[in-house]
Amino acid sequence: MSKSSEGRFTVAVSAPLLTWGLALTVLGFVVGGFASAQAARSYEQWGTEPVAWQALSLLGYLAAAVGFVLLVVGLFYLASNVDYLAAREAERHREAAEPR
Repeated sequence: MSKSSEGRFTVAVSAPLLTWGLALTVLGFVVGGFASAQAARSYEQWGTEPVAWQALSLLGYLAAAVGFVLLVVGLFYLASNVDYLAAREAERHREAAEPR
């Protein structure tokens, strides 16, 4: 994760976290749902435990959970950066309004 420093505040880059988080969340749910459906169909058809499909389903849902965590962290970084920019702009306006 790259960060750039501007004065006292460290600006956190949020776009990669948001992108990976969204991709992993969506892909994880798609893979997990498909594998769960295949596991159910395999059990009905053959009467055996579909261990491979269950493992793939677990991996898919685990990827979705990791993606969700990345989304939350990315949104936190984005909100922190917006707060910093708002505070900096308010300070700039205060300095401009002060009589010299």
